[in-house]
Amino acid sequence: MADQRGDVAGSQSQGPVSIVKGDKIDQPAALVFLHVPKTAGSSLTRIVLAQYNKEQIFATEIGRLKASIEEFKTSPESLRVRYRLVYGHMTFGLHSWLPQPASYLAMLREPIDRVVSLYYYLRESPGHHLYDYVTGNQVTLEEYVSSGITSATDNQMVRLISGGADQPVALYDHGGVPFGEVSRTLLDQAKKNLVEHFSVVGLTEQFDRSVELMATVYGWNVSAYERVNVTKKRPAVRDLPRRTRKLIERHNELDLELYEFARQQFKRLCSQHLGKRRPWHFFRYANRPV
Repeated sequence: MADQRGDVAGSQSQGPVSIVKGDKIDQPAALVFLHVPKTAGSSLTRIVLAQYNKEQIFATEIGRLKASIEEFKTSPESLRVRYRLVYGHMTFGLHSWLPQPASYLAMLREPIDRVVSLYYYLRESPGHHLYDYVTGNQVTLEEYVSSGITSATDNQMVRLISGGADQPVALYDHGGVPFGEVSRTLLDQAKKNLVEHFSVVGLTEQFDRSVELMATVYGWNVSAYERVNVTKKRPAVRDLPRRTRKLIERHNELDLELYEFARQQFKRLCSQHLGKRRPWHFFRYANRPV
């Protein structure tokens, strides 16, 4: 498959149309839900899918990610213009193939907690592509983070939201950005994308408030929901050895900065759209996100 970065830059569309205009968020003709792994995205997906008819939806397929994204890009424009929701694992940039204006949605998570969740999730997931390697070689959390076997532990949120790595291999492989070489230029691009193209960025740690914000901004009807794809056995970040926490911090320094930037953006949007309204206590998660 051709270099996806070049494809994004040279899309046949007339270029992305920004939906975020100052403090005003217009209803997008299409919503692109960029699912960052282990950010409660699977739980959110159920809520999002309930808002659209099946014929209005395109989903990337985790088992055939490259092929499904290529099929989306090469499908007739008459088909792509019908989509009101494009969702799944991807890097920023698929909006360039939508003829209609589009806005992005994503959930972000405190980076150290996200990496810990990734490691323990794959250890209990035989279908994960790293399961045999990690369990067979008794790879520790520290080794998983620092070995370079996956880009998921190396500022992955910046990689995905900046669109600076190849689409879609940046989810697990390095995507043209070597391990340990995610730059501040990519961080700056990720921040720019959040401001210009993401109508809502939710936070895993404030899932209920995030859903309330999305429902308000997009006019969704949301009923009770439940968590899915939960990592059941894992330590809390506070219980990790200090050296382990510091190691994860070093490999996710830019993700930590991006998360803080998104947290401030989330706070501003909540103030703008929700004011001092109390969160939806009756929809609250039963347990902490893991």
